Amino acid sequence: MYSRSTIVSMAVLILIGALTPALAQQVNIAAQLSNPNIKVFMLSDFNFTGTGSSSGEVFALTITSTSQQREDCRLVMRIRSQGKGELASGSTKLFAVESNAIIRITNQNLFTNAQIFSLEDYNIEQAGDDLRNSLLATGKLPSDVYFFEFELTQLRTGYVSQAVVNLDVTNPTTLDLISPGAVAGNAEPPQIFTILPFFRWESNIQEFRLIIAEKLPTVHDASSPQEIIQDRVRFDKRLKVDPTGTIGSVTTDGSEIIPSTAYQYPPTGAYPLERGKTYYWQIIGVVESSGSPVELPSEIWAFQIGGAEGQMLRPEQQLILDQLNLLLPGMMQGWLAAGGNLAGFNPTGVIVIDGKPATVEQLQALFAKILSGELEIKNASCQ
Repeated sequence: MYSRSTIVSMAVLILIGALTPALAQQVNIAAQLSNPNIKVFMLSDFNFTGTGSSSGEVFALTITSTSQQREDCRLVMRIRSQGKGELASGSTKLFAVESNAIIRITNQNLFTNAQIFSLEDYNIEQAGDDLRNSLLATGKLPSDVYFFEFELTQLRTGYVSQAVVNLDVTNPTTLDLISPGAVAGNAEPPQIFTILPFFRWESNIQEFRLIIAEKLPTVHDASSPQEIIQDRVRFDKRLKVDPTGTIGSVTTDGSEIIPSTAYQYPPTGAYPLERGKTYYWQIIGVVESSGSPVELPSEIWAFQIGGAEGQMLRPEQQLILDQLNLLLPGMMQGWLAAGGNLAGFNPTGVIVIDGKPATVEQLQALFAKILSGELEIKNASCQ
């Protein structure tokens, strides 16, 4: 005679025994992005239209069978975005998964015709059609969060396994130069008074190339800024913004770690910049895509190192002149240009505020108050 608790325990054991073989006969799917750092999604990276082929690997799927027999399966994929909703969907033909098999497939398998995992009856929704037109026009996906949802059905048992990957496309594009110099063109470039310039720019990108090229007299008189920046390159450095990293250390790809979008030209180990010469510089933003990294170039700026004679400024003193250029746009360049009140200016390195000697730190504090709006420039003149 069995007690009530014994009967319940036996029933649970019988139920577990009945379920265990079924659970062991499953085909499951898992999904992951091939490169989680993708920020730009180019037309060539992914065949959104569902025809042709994809050049880059965006995501990978792993199909794992624990079944002791061959299983027929079908895979369904749906694409949607956070901003636009349902975009497209499609499914494969039936395919066989052998006993205890592990299969890896990618978007290249799904979007390449005449393959065993090719998507059939691929359908693009209205929102997806609008997206396709935008993709064809600009060459890249608009900024949004895209979801690739997968559903694998095991035909014999009806078991369904699901997986999803999220692709956050930000399309970082902000890239503005601040100092030294000004946009390269027909006008004489602004002068600086240091051979160790401090380069500053603003951007929402994290990795860059800083390129500096020398303009040669007579050789480049008829050359465009684009031709000069590609010709006499004197400095080409990969940089990566990482406020938490070790400043000055080098990553595995050769990038130097910097804390922000600013870089001090090194006093050693680099081509020495010279007085009286003109240099062109440009920042190239480097952004991850599913294919090769995408390079986004800034404008090309130019500066001339002045002071064939006399004292040169320390980098922090030159930074003051750069900030004056920002606070008094156009005025400083006009004063320093030929015919201006400061034409032929040779710096002494002495700073005076209200007739009294001041330190760089005091002047920087004054600039900070102006930039914050605490103080306002009412009038500026040069005598």
